[in-house]
Amino acid sequence: MKISNPLGRPYPLGVQTQLIIVKTVNESVNNSTVLQNDDELFFAMAANEVWCIRGGLFCQSPTAAPDVKIGFSVPAAAISEAFSICPNAAGSVVAGMTNEVQSLVVGAVAAAEAALVHFSIGVRNGANAGNWQLQWAQNVAAIENTQVNAGSFLIAERISPL
Repeated sequence: MKISNPLGRPYPLGVQTQLIIVKTVNESVNNSTVLQNDDELFFAMAANEVWCIRGGLFCQSPTAAPDVKIGFSVPAAAISEAFSICPNAAGSVVAGMTNEVQSLVVGAVAAAEAALVHFSIGVRNGANAGNWQLQWAQNVAAIENTQVNAGSFLIAERISPL
C-alpha cells in the first residue's frame, strides 16, 4: 500500500488532509459472497472528522457470472453515504447508492475484462476513532477468481474536524 500526498511526499504525523492510497497487488475472492476487507484500501479516521472519499477499483473475473459487489465499514456512530457508477457486461451504465450498513451490487465485471468501478463517499465520523475500510466480494458465488487489481485507488480528503 502506497500512501502519499499529491506531491508524492509522506505527510508529517497528524497533519494529513489528503490521502492517496494505491493498491500494489492483485487480490482475489473465489466462491464467496461474503464482503471481505480489502488488504490495502483502508485508512484511519480520528473521532469527529468529516471525510470525502473517492476512488476507482479495477475489477476482473474470467466470466461475467460472479459479478462484484462493494461495501465499506466505518467506525461505530459514523454517518456515511456512497455512490457508485460503472459499466456492466452489456455496456450499460449501472449506478447505485448505499450507506454504511449496505453493499452496492455494481454489475461491473464482464468476462475477462477489467472494469473500472468509480465511487464517491461522504463520511461524518462520530465520537469513535477507527478505520474506514473498503470491502468487496462476488455478488454470485462462483468457483473462479474475482479480482480487485493493483492500481485500484482511494483519494480521501479530510474536510474538517467537527
